[in-house]
Amino acid sequence: MSGEESGPTADSVRDALRTVSAPDGDEDVVAAGLVASVATTDGTVSVATALSGMDPATADALADRMRAAVLECRGVEQVRVDTDVAEPDHGTVVPGVDRIIAVASAKGGVGKTTVATQVARGLAASGERVGLFDADVYGPNTPELLGIEAPLGSTDDGRAEPVEADGLQVVNVGLVANDEPMAWRGAMAHEAVEELLTDAAWDVDTLVLDLPPGTGDIVLTTLQSFPVDGAVFVTTPFPTATGDTERSTALFREEGVPVLGAVVNMVGFTCPTCGDKHAPFGSEPDLSRAVLAELPIDDSLRSTEKCPSSLP
Repeated sequence: MSGEESGPTADSVRDALRTVSAPDGDEDVVAAGLVASVATTDGTVSVATALSGMDPATADALADRMRAAVLECRGVEQVRVDTDVAEPDHGTVVPGVDRIIAVASAKGGVGKTTVATQVARGLAASGERVGLFDADVYGPNTPELLGIEAPLGSTDDGRAEPVEADGLQVVNVGLVANDEPMAWRGAMAHEAVEELLTDAAWDVDTLVLDLPPGTGDIVLTTLQSFPVDGAVFVTTPFPTATGDTERSTALFREEGVPVLGAVVNMVGFTCPTCGDKHAPFGSEPDLSRAVLAELPIDDSLRSTEKCPSSLP
């Protein structure tokens, strides 16, 4: 086997890491003693770091840069960068929930709730027990998307009983407020979200948490309070939307919430008359996060009937 065909070595990985500057900018991460060890197995590389003492946001950003540098090495297929930084304490437990996936957006009107609903439907179709919680107290739309009209009930022990719809357990402030407008300030809104979320009688593997758009009080306090396992961002391809998405993902990382990637919504449509394809928001989204799916402008994606087969 020639040298060019062989997998990466510990020395070649360390050489790649020497291209990454330490946070103080005076040395690279190897010279600064921030690389504890390097292990290679075929095309898989594991890098143990010594980043204790750094704030989680700085450590996370540095680990991303180290990972990107190692991926440039010949023969590298997978990279794991382990940090020794303590994770933030998201101490509020949601009874009856194994994991929480948040669906977020930097802007309103990008189809976040539609995507959150279809993600929940897709997980349920795969056999998981799935809950859907709409944390947008000012615009709770999941009842309309799922065709729900019944109000929340209560269990024998007085907890909020989720409404069963399309194989999902659904809780939404709109099912409590009877479609009346919410005139709550930030603290009141967050308290209502926390009370509903923790009081509901969930029995699910995954809870899909549909967050309000932007980075306001409800989003920030939810990220700080609850153990969110990962977040998916929804955006259109329009440059201002993707730019705002990049800034919003930084907040999630600062709060110790992994950003799993982005769903780019409304990427285009095929004209039913002439058959031409159109991309009203542009066709090349500028995102540093992984693009998990690109969704067309399609009525079936907001269907109240079932999870559409056109959803990737």
